[in-house]
Amino acid sequence: KSENDILIKNIIYPKFHVDSEDFVIEYTIFSDLNKSTEVTVILKNEKGILFKEKIKLTKGIKNNKNKIIIKKNKINEINELLLISDIDEINKLNNLQKIIVEKLKSKRKVLLISGGISNNTRYIRELLTTQNRININHAKRIAKRWQNKWDESILLSADLIIFDGFPISNKDLSDFNN
Repeated sequence: KSENDILIKNIIYPKFHVDSEDFVIEYTIFSDLNKSTEVTVILKNEKGILFKEKIKLTKGIKNNKNKIIIKKNKINEINELLLISDIDEINKLNNLQKIIVEKLKSKRKVLLISGGISNNTRYIRELLTTQNRININHAKRIAKRWQNKWDESILLSADLIIFDGFPISNKDLSDFNN
C-alpha cells in the first residue's frame, strides 16, 4: 500500500481585493513521497485557468513554499487552488483549497476628523493605515487651525467618517454643518 500524499497547507491571501491591484497567494505544498514526482499547480475560477505551473517534489517528507501573483482584474469571489499528480495518494481531497475573496471596485474612502491630537488619534491612524483596502483622508485641528480640512465633496465621497475628539464645541458643529 502506498504512503504517498501531497496537500495544500498554510495558504495566505488577502480576504479583500481591489480589482485594480495584483493578488498574491502564498501557500505550502506538504509532501510525503516514496519517490520524486511532478505536480501541476492550478489556480482557476469561472473565468478559466489563471495560473498553471509544474513543480518537482522530491522524495521524503517536505514542505515546499510557493507564491502566486495574479494580475489585476482576474480574481473572482470564489477561486480554487488545485494540485494534480499521477501518484496514488492516501487522500486526494486535501489537494483542493477554495480561495474566497470579497472584491472591491476601489479602496474604501475613510475620513478621519480629529478635533484634537491625542494618543487615541495616533492609535486610530495606525490601525487604519494597516488596512490596505482603504484610503485615509485625515482632517486634524492643531491649536485652532485645521490641516487638510474637509469640504463637501470629501464628505459626500467618504464611505466612512470617524470622529476623534470631535465635535468639542458648538463652533465645531457649525464648521461641520457648513
